[in-house]
Amino acid sequence: METLKLGQHPLTLEEVSQVAFDLRKVELSPGAESRVRKAHDFLHSEIRGHNTFYGVISGFGVAAG
Repeated sequence: METLKLGQHPLTLEEVSQVAFDLRKVELSPGAESRVRKAHDFLHSEIRGHNTFYGVISGFGVAAG
């Protein structure tokens, strides 16, 4: 079975099923990898500036305390 490249199109239920039950391999498409890297760099820049992001710095729900 061909490796599923995340980020090229919305996932179908069939693709999710293939990953979950048939152990289809998954990798990020180059475009998705670029978007993740950009988001990562942005968050690290903001964190270094001591800015707080709910869920990133503080956690969610009871973990936010």
